[in-house]
Parts: sequence; C-alpha cells; structure tokens
Amino acid sequence: MSDRHASATKAGKKANRSLDRIRIKRRMMAKRCEELPVGMAQAEGHTVLPITQRQAMMTEVARTQGNGHLLRMVHTVQRDKQKPITTPLDETATINKKGAAELRVGEIAVVVMPDGHSQAKKMRDKAHTSFKLNGGKLQYKHKRGIVTEIIGAVPPPITVTIKTVYGPSAAATDPSAYGRGTTEKDKKAGNTSLGFHEGQHGLDFMAYLKKQPLPAFAGAVGMSVKEFRQAIKDYKAAIAEYTKIMDATSEKSTDCVGEQADFCVEHPQ
Repeated sequence: MSDRHASATKAGKKANRSLDRIRIKRRMMAKRCEELPVGMAQAEGHTVLPITQRQAMMTEVARTQGNGHLLRMVHTVQRDKQKPITTPLDETATINKKGAAELRVGEIAVVVMPDGHSQAKKMRDKAHTSFKLNGGKLQYKHKRGIVTEIIGAVPPPITVTIKTVYGPSAAATDPSAYGRGTTEKDKKAGNTSLGFHEGQHGLDFMAYLKKQPLPAFAGAVGMSVKEFRQAIKDYKAAIAEYTKIMDATSEKSTDCVGEQADFCVEHPQ
C-alpha cells in the first residue's frame, strides 16, 4: 500500500469516526426532545421546560454543535407526538396519557380532547366544536323523611369537556366560511382558517366559564326528602339553562360576526 493511499485511508477512518460522534449526539438530542411534552409546564409528574426556554436551549445547541436541524425539532415534536387540538391552550394546560389537555378555569376542571373526525354526510366540509358538562351528581342520606347528610362536595364537582370534530373533506387549514375568520380584523391578522374559527368557540366556552359561576345548589341538610329532590330537579334545570346560554353566547360572538352564518338572523350586529 502506498503512503498516499495509507494516509487517505487514515483520513477516511478519522472522518467516519467524527461523523459517528455527530450522529450519536443527534440521536441523543432527538431522543431527549421527543421525551419533552411541548407547551406544558408539567406532564406525568416530570418537570419540563417552558417552550420558550426549550427553543433557546435548542438554538444554543445548534450554534455550538452546528446541528441546525434541531431548531425545527421543538415545533415538530408536538406535530409528531401530540394529536392535534384546535382550541388554543395556555401554558397551564397539561397533556394526559390519552392526548387530551387538562386545565382549570377558575374552580372548574376543563378537558380539551384531541380533534375528532366524522364520516357523517351532514358534516361534509364542516366542523363543529362542542362542550359537555360531566358530573354534578348529588347523593344524600336520610332518616324518617329528613335529609341527614349530603355525600361529597356541594355543589358537586363538574368537568367540562371540549372537542372539535371535522367532517369529511374538512380540514383545519380550510378557509372559514362565516363568523370569526371573516372579520376585517381577522383578515388583516391572517386568521382566516376553519381551525381558527373553531378554536374561537373553545375559547368562548372557557371565557364564559370564567365569567359566569355555575348555578348554586339550594338543597341542605334538614330538608324533607321531597324538598331536597325538588332542589336537585331545580339544580339540573339551572345547569341545562347555563349550558344553553353558554352555547348561544359563543354562537353570537363567533358565528354571527363578519360574514354571518345563515342561522344568525336572531343575532343582528
């Protein structure tokens, strides 16, 4: 073997070892990034950095090691690992094992589910964001026709679940057909998508929960069973009215502005 060929071989081996070290560093960093839930302060009991700090960390790594591709990883981790959620979330939200976001709005527990998809014909080219109140069950003990104990908290805890569902041929990137996403302010800001529109419904629901306290329960120990059962009935009716107004409020502020939906005749601007 000539000296020139031997030198070239040694140089090649040295270059290969350098490439191997770079690949190992990249794999280690990529694995670490994949383990960090994006946008959350805590997840499953592990403390994680806020996204702004993680971006700064990744920028520094890219600068010192020349791994520019890592700058994009902060943004792609959520896309690759986390199911899409249309409703915007703040930094207090945490992602559970099912991919749903959990947060509190005042004293109310809120769960924002990952986006769903429907094959129903009536949903073609459409999307719908809805909420559901879960819980609120009242239990009690009584003796000789008189309530002696209310079991659990009063009023009983309620969880509000929010979810966006896209129909056939509908996508978050589609243009909004009416309401939010069509106002002049939204257009100037570039917020014209169907996903933006649906996300406003989710924000409307949480804003209403924050501003409007849930109905109070009037039942109490010492009431007759008949009176207590009537109090439960009245409470359920009040919750039903609360949800009706909550839904109508979102419809008015998100569907009936800008280019109004056909059903907005009851909500003139």
